[in-house]
Amino acid sequence: MDMMMSQKEAVRGQVMELLKARKIDQKEAGQRLGVSVRQIKHQAHRKTIPCIRLARVNQQEARQRLKPTA
Repeated sequence: MDMMMSQKEAVRGQVMELLKARKIDQKEAGQRLGVSVRQIKHQAHRKTIPCIRLARVNQQEARQRLKPTA
């Protein structure tokens, strides 16, 4: 049973690959697909794109570094 992707699905796949390769950021991906950054994060999380999770970890590490130590 052959399945064909719609044009919209094909574009989404290409944009998500660019995001995965870090050639574009989440904001750019959202603009290209006509969705919000929040929706891009959700889609990326569902696809388990490593760069998205890595960026989140790096943000958490940066916040911890900025916290004053007691």
